[in-house]
Amino acid sequence: MLEKISKLVRYETPRLILRRARVSDAQAVFEMLNDDETVRFIGAPKANTIEDALASINHYFLQLPRGKFLIERKVDNQVIGSIDLRILSEQHRFGEVGYTLNRQYTGLGYMHEALNAVVDIAFQQMHLHRLEIAHAPQNVKSGNVIRRVSGFKYEGTLRERELLKSGEWVDHVVYSMLESDYAVMRDQE
Repeated sequence: MLEKISKLVRYETPRLILRRARVSDAQAVFEMLNDDETVRFIGAPKANTIEDALASINHYFLQLPRGKFLIERKVDNQVIGSIDLRILSEQHRFGEVGYTLNRQYTGLGYMHEALNAVVDIAFQQMHLHRLEIAHAPQNVKSGNVIRRVSGFKYEGTLRERELLKSGEWVDHVVYSMLESDYAVMRDQE
């Protein structure tokens, strides 16, 4: 499974290309990670310089690239975000999704489209049994994206699950999708 996801370097949707990061993406990654609101709920540090963005690319995307994609708009080849599919257990066929979107592109359906693509990858290509996704309750936009993907089911809220860089503890609102949920979702389309 990990070998299979390592070979996946590009995936296209009607408006987007999910692809591996390149050093030449530093400016777009800087624009995304230079925003306090965008980086508030993710593990990546704020990029104050292009060099910081390059360090993020090298550390996060290039050292272990499997399942990590930048999201590029087809219309102008602009990198607008990132999304990743992490395989947590090959034995149990279990993974999770995380994503980040440059704030100027929110509300346009891009992350919904990218998330649907990664869900397809998870179940059609990786043959996962279970996929999880979570958001902090304060991250309302992320919650809206997750709830728009009809196959995800609310599982519960994990109290004070994560300590943010700001020193604030946040809960995680957890959703999951099983391969049976995925089959029903695709049958309803």
